[in-house]
Amino acid sequence: MSNPAFYMRWPELNTQVRCVPIHHNRELFDWFMENLPTKCVQTVTVCAGLQLYMQNIKMEKVECNWIQENQPQELMSEYPVGRCMFFMTAGHVANFTIKAGYATEPMPYPTWADVAAEDLETFVNVANEIWESILQDKKTFHVEFFAAED
Repeated sequence: MSNPAFYMRWPELNTQVRCVPIHHNRELFDWFMENLPTKCVQTVTVCAGLQLYMQNIKMEKVECNWIQENQPQELMSEYPVGRCMFFMTAGHVANFTIKAGYATEPMPYPTWADVAAEDLETFVNVANEIWESILQDKKTFHVEFFAAED
C-alpha cells in the first residue's frame, strides 16, 4: 500500500474521515491497519478535554506486541487537533482517543496517526456534535474503521 490510510465512519451521522500515519510509531499504525475492519461504540473523554474516545475495540487478527511506555510519546496537552493516541492497549483490545479541541492533561501517550488535513474540519464538527449529543441527549453512536483503497 503506497499511501496507507484508514477511514472512520459514523453510520448514524452518515459521515466519515480519513486518517493517515504520522512520522513516528509507524509500527503501531501498521498494527492497527492489520486488524481492520473493526468497530466500537463511540464515546468522548469527559475529564481530559474535548476528544473522541474509542474504547475496547476488538483487534481480533493480530495481538498487540508492543509496550506503550517503550514507544515515542507526546504530551496530550501539546499535540495537535486530529492526533490519535493509544491508551492502555493490550492483547486483542485497543483503546485510543483523537484530540478534537483542548486537552487538559500534560500526560505522555504514544501517538500514531492524524485525521487527514482535508478532513480535519469535518472531524471537529463530528466530535462537537457527538460530544453535545452524548452529554445532553444520551444518544448512542458507533464508529467503524476500514482500510482506505489506493
